[in-house]
Amino acid sequence: MSGPTFVSSSASSSAAGSLAVSEIATYTATYSVTQQAVDSGSVVNTVLATASSPQNTNDVIDRSDNGDDSDGETQDDNTVVVLSRTSELEATKTATVIDNNSSSSTDLGRHYSLYDYSREQG
Repeated sequence: MSGPTFVSSSASSSAAGSLAVSEIATYTATYSVTQQAVDSGSVVNTVLATASSPQNTNDVIDRSDNGDDSDGETQDDNTVVVLSRTSELEATKTATVIDNNSSSSTDLGRHYSLYDYSREQG
């Protein structure tokens, strides 16, 4: 995982890591899906943010929510990305016959040139 990286804020005067009252800041992070995640069938994502008060006496902590209250969890539930796993591989090999005796047939002693290989994983 890389990040989080500050992208922007709704108040142009605020720097990364600092928020003014009612300001919205946007950060991004990147996660590369691993084989372990594919095997588990999902990637679970949550973010924890802490806002410090001026004297650190009234800090606020909030965990991210997936925004879907229809699932019965109305606050602080993880965002889950379901990964589909398809084991599919298609290999194609194309052969070209060289007609070295001009017989227009594939007969004994014929030479084959195998040039084209392609592979596609779905």
